[in-house]
Amino acid sequence: MKIRTKSGRLALSAVLAATLIGGSTQAAFADSAAEVSVDVVGWDGSFKETAWTPVRVQVKNTGDDLTGHVVVESSNTGYNGSPVRGTFEKEVVVPQGGTKEVTVLVPGYLFQQPVNVRLYDEDGDEVDLQKNIVRTPLTDTLLVGGVMAKTDDLNVFSLVPSSTLGGRVSVKQLAADDLPDRPELLNGLDLLVINHAPQDELTQGQLDAVEDWVADGGKLLLSGGAGYNGGGSLFADLSPVEVNGSTTLTDLSGLASYVHTPLTVKQLTVSTGAPKQQAKVLAASGGVPLLADRRYGAGHVLYAAYDLSEEPLASWQGNKDLWSNVFGQAELSVAKYNPQYTGIDPMGAVRMLLVNSSQFEALIPSIQTILIMFGIYLLLIGPILYLLLRRLNKREWGWGLIPGAAVLFSLGIYFWGANPMQGAIGQYISQVDLKTPQSATVKSAGSFIVTHGGDYAVDLPADTLAFAGMSGYNSMSRDMTGSRTLQHADGTQILYDNVEYFTTRSAYVEARLKNKGQVENNLHLDKDGYLRGTLTNKSAFDLEQTFLIVGTSAIDLGELKAGESTKVEERISSITLVKNKYGSGMLTNKLAPVTYGPFGINGDHDQMLKRNLAEFATNPMNLGDASLQLFAFSHTPLDLYRIQGEKVSDDSYISLIRQEMELQSTDDATMMPPGMIRGRIIEQTGQIGLMPEGVHILDGTVGIQYNVKIHDKFIPEKVQIDLDKAVYAVYFREYFNWQSGEWEKVTEQNESVLTGVDLQKYVSGDGKLNVRLSGDAGLNGGQVVSFPNVGVEGKVAR
Repeated sequence: MKIRTKSGRLALSAVLAATLIGGSTQAAFADSAAEVSVDVVGWDGSFKETAWTPVRVQVKNTGDDLTGHVVVESSNTGYNGSPVRGTFEKEVVVPQGGTKEVTVLVPGYLFQQPVNVRLYDEDGDEVDLQKNIVRTPLTDTLLVGGVMAKTDDLNVFSLVPSSTLGGRVSVKQLAADDLPDRPELLNGLDLLVINHAPQDELTQGQLDAVEDWVADGGKLLLSGGAGYNGGGSLFADLSPVEVNGSTTLTDLSGLASYVHTPLTVKQLTVSTGAPKQQAKVLAASGGVPLLADRRYGAGHVLYAAYDLSEEPLASWQGNKDLWSNVFGQAELSVAKYNPQYTGIDPMGAVRMLLVNSSQFEALIPSIQTILIMFGIYLLLIGPILYLLLRRLNKREWGWGLIPGAAVLFSLGIYFWGANPMQGAIGQYISQVDLKTPQSATVKSAGSFIVTHGGDYAVDLPADTLAFAGMSGYNSMSRDMTGSRTLQHADGTQILYDNVEYFTTRSAYVEARLKNKGQVENNLHLDKDGYLRGTLTNKSAFDLEQTFLIVGTSAIDLGELKAGESTKVEERISSITLVKNKYGSGMLTNKLAPVTYGPFGINGDHDQMLKRNLAEFATNPMNLGDASLQLFAFSHTPLDLYRIQGEKVSDDSYISLIRQEMELQSTDDATMMPPGMIRGRIIEQTGQIGLMPEGVHILDGTVGIQYNVKIHDKFIPEKVQIDLDKAVYAVYFREYFNWQSGEWEKVTEQNESVLTGVDLQKYVSGDGKLNVRLSGDAGLNGGQVVSFPNVGVEGKVAR
């Protein structure tokens, strides 16, 4: 494939190279009279480094009509530990005397260093520069975006204790035009609240973006009372309640009983309606749902029938427990990231494996090629060369001809097998999460070798978020600035400039896939602890190795091609994590086994990629707390990348397909065996290393939350937990007391079973059990221990 070079791209490349690599502080500005300034970063200045973040740049033109590019870049163009490379650019057209705002999307991780914003004209001349823009991302904070009338309308959330969420709450007031028309850009919010009708109308694109975001795992709260119409009613299809009007209530005992706190309100205007199918009413009075929750795709939609800012309810002391319970119901908490896993580039370790050119299988000749060439070599070196030298009576030439022939044939094998004249080779690894039959999300890492070198472009579909990665395997010295991410309305394009032949470039991509289907199931857990049912693959992927992750166990189901079904009948059992000097968990070993030799891990290229994908996906911060998940490997192409607009024939794909599943509703279920309830990390401080089934505590604390409420009618009577194991003896162990709001030391009497009074103290009304382990390497030797196995028995309310 021929790699083409465009003169316009070269001109801009030269300017960028001179400006970025040369590091000159004296900018040679063009004659055009225009200036750039950063208006806002993120949500009213708040953002998270693990989310894509909008940078709003204002371009003011006091000269002639301007057509050019706005460029956002890190001020540190050398190696700084960041996985993000190159610049982020967007075209801008500003008429004479006009002002235009351009939104450039960047990884929040980019702001680990000061950021520069540059403006270039269409000739590639720099027009203006704003240097060293510093913004600090939020940490240990639940970020709430509120469409509300006043900035203090959602102050009620500030009462929720940090111990419940794992951090404080920050609320940002949003105007209608703050809501994006792309669901990925809402990922920087932990919760979106619609408490009043927005002042300006929302577009259909904004409404669709919110719906898609919720389906992909977002959290939405609809409220407003008398102001529900035009606000929450915009999302009527998502709401847990079919709202049909409003009324005035004098009895709010439903809210008081939900948190066991007295409430005196003379009257309150609320919206009225009927709960939808599969919605869960959390509190009601007089037959009117006051609080409700509904799973929508992978996300939650919450409903409050009243205006959250209305007094005296807004100042009610019961709000602390009320919103703690509601947020827990919606699985809302502050994500705790170990520095090892912090950043927008969660697949960095996987991509690093890809960028090593020796790992490109397309460059490795096939066995057939090697055998054919070796056979020819033996014939040449044997009878043909012997007879020729004998005939010429020059047998002494064999000392030079034989090794020379070996070199020539080695090169021949390489050039024949690798076929460097093909122009480009790409290979890609991805994690695909099947959220709903209509929506899937993908995180992908791609690596490319263009055998001719030069300038080339990698084209990505519309609504794709991407950035260029490392220039080479573990490279700190190669060019870090010769890549540019261009954001167009119809797609994203990454340009690699001045690439040497046979060198690698890489990219990280996030995208949404439509209509990829799901794997359907009717799985249920019987009274004997057996998981039974059928899985039917109605996705677009042929699943070559399929596993059910059940609590802390993995069930191997083998191959499951598109359209096929398989039966499941497995007993669920708890596991014990065995200490492993390589730090690899049992779950990862089950999904992608490898062997260990004297020089490290042994495995072929494909298996090593699967291993890295498994390690990434099963990290507790990624795995979540769903007790039932499907994991599978697939080589079905995704067709995300095109080099110079063409699909390369030697492209290779491998994906880990993941889907959270729910057990079929069994309102008569009375037990969940230990090991099936997966914990969720709610706290992490100090030197902590997390793995699929356990934790490596060097010097720090980790908090784990378990949900022991099997279904709405279930009443827990006994919780089993194995904190009495000898392996936990060297750790300081605590339960969270929901009545006092304090952590309490685990005693010998309650380290294995919680019943009676202990159950009332340590298990919340909605079934949450919080456990905390603390230790230091001096006492525990820095060993790896499993997360405690938790099980529950109880009865069904009649």
